[in-house]
Amino acid sequence: MDGNTETDYTADETPIISYVHAVPEGRRNCAKASPSDVDQGPRLIVVGPTDSGKSTLSRMLLSWAAKQGWKPTFVDLDIGQASITIPGCIAATPIEMPIDPVEGIPLEMPLVYFYGHTTPSPQLLWMFLKLVLCSVNAYLYKVLVKELAQILEDSFLEMQNPELQAW
Repeated sequence: MDGNTETDYTADETPIISYVHAVPEGRRNCAKASPSDVDQGPRLIVVGPTDSGKSTLSRMLLSWAAKQGWKPTFVDLDIGQASITIPGCIAATPIEMPIDPVEGIPLEMPLVYFYGHTTPSPQLLWMFLKLVLCSVNAYLYKVLVKELAQILEDSFLEMQNPELQAW
């Protein structure tokens, strides 16, 4: 991850991972108590190498938030694994109940964009085609992520301002 973070945590083989929920919970409570209508709860990003437990941690945090009565939105930008839909898509869905370990994430209202590849830059045999397609695919991925982000921002704004809600 590049840039500055307000809070970060690197998990090793420690039980502290179960306490990670306390920080977002505190931020949600602060946002709820704030007199401003524009204060939102925390936004978390889970990053790490392959097979490091990112999906498991995400499910745990979402389930803990749902158990506390919150309704977090899960945004899945991992086009290779795809927790919400099939690989090759980016998606977002509201989480209203703890995630069932067998059934997985409920799919009542997912917002899905089809990207069509399992990586933003596919490996090709021909050098020229590789350079052209990598730049096109990376551009398309960025466009889809920006579109998804804009839809979610608009949706969150509508939830905060009842007079903006469409009937």
